[in-house]
Amino acid sequence: MDNSITNNSNSAFLVDGGELVIDGAGEISGAGCAIAARNGGKVTVNGGTYTSTSAGQTMASIGEGSAITINDATVNSQEAAVMAFDGGTLTLNGGDYNTNDNFVVGTNGTAGRGGNTINIKNAILKGKIQSNGYEACGIYVANNDIVNIEDSEIIAENGCGILMRAGNVTVKNTKITTTGTAGGFVGDKKKVMSNSGIIYDEASNYPGKTGMSLVCGPDVTFDCSGETVEILSNEETPNVTIVA
Repeated sequence: MDNSITNNSNSAFLVDGGELVIDGAGEISGAGCAIAARNGGKVTVNGGTYTSTSAGQTMASIGEGSAITINDATVNSQEAAVMAFDGGTLTLNGGDYNTNDNFVVGTNGTAGRGGNTINIKNAILKGKIQSNGYEACGIYVANNDIVNIEDSEIIAENGCGILMRAGNVTVKNTKITTTGTAGGFVGDKKKVMSNSGIIYDEASNYPGKTGMSLVCGPDVTFDCSGETVEILSNEETPNVTIVA
């Protein structure tokens, strides 16, 4: 795909149970979603630039068996760049992911919308914020999801690097940078969060929080205006492992 496509409604590519491979340095842009996979649909993206200028996601993997694999692409969004719902899978191999508002990569905290798997390697995630009272977030884990981050960089301007309110998160060989001190809301929870690198927020009591865990490897580096790892929990022993 070396052409430019403008899409201002629904999805430019909706893969419903089928398979799609996109190759090349082309561009999809507009107010609509660029790519959605559902009902077991599978998409592989090799290069290109994908931009959504409206609220929502630039790419979404929806439903068990659905998967989007992104190899060295650039994904820009007004809000979330990529999201997984209802047992979907996301694989980010390299590339740049940028948002003007909300979070860069994430899931939905509603009961029954979890069970997602997100693997991120060699990627750069950059989050900003525009909505009053909110803060930027690199990765938002809101349900009983599995999220693995390795060899990547997360930058949150006026926000936090990773906020988990459920799920199982493992971070290795990644640099997390946060700026700002004001704090703000993330997602649908009206609770002011800090500008920490990683926030383990079991205390928000999300439906999918049972069994949540965080593993932070020794090769994770932080340059944060808040704490490196902040634990907000009512658990007697929060399931947080920080390897020195």
